[in-house]
Amino acid sequence: MDVSKERSEILDWLCSETWPHHGNEHLSPQQAGELIDQHFSPASDGIEFWIVEDGVDHVGMVRIFDLDDIDDGTPLIDLRVRASKRNIGIGTWAVRWLTNYAFTNWPNLNRLGGTTRSDNIAMRKVFQHCSYQKEGRFRQGWPGSDGHIHDTLFYSILRQDWATGTITPVRWDEEP
Repeated sequence: MDVSKERSEILDWLCSETWPHHGNEHLSPQQAGELIDQHFSPASDGIEFWIVEDGVDHVGMVRIFDLDDIDDGTPLIDLRVRASKRNIGIGTWAVRWLTNYAFTNWPNLNRLGGTTRSDNIAMRKVFQHCSYQKEGRFRQGWPGSDGHIHDTLFYSILRQDWATGTITPVRWDEEP
């Protein structure tokens, strides 16, 4: 996606939906513009892709960011799916596609991760279906527009697990 050429389309798309599990559920044009400028610009160190249905309709957007972490950290993913297209497998397809894209295009990439609110059951299932392992829980780490402070969950997938189709379990029982 060329954000500079598609800025108005992205802005309209972001404002036309509700995003109950993102930082702001209802984006005004000004807020959407700021989001685009901060996170979707060439300086944001990320790449965005439309999720397209029937070659025309933009039903979602998936992006990978923090690309400066490819060699020694964990780039992150972000997913947004139009409300009318949620819970039918598009998110799982998009995360699998982006995971394959990332590991195929960056041979030095060892980990890919993502966060979600603890109440976002759909995204938690997407991560599980895509073989991402839950690695962390940040208690009361994500203020919601519903007035509650939700826990933030962190999921990741390792290159070796992606390549072999396995899941390396997290060692939770090693505390002294």
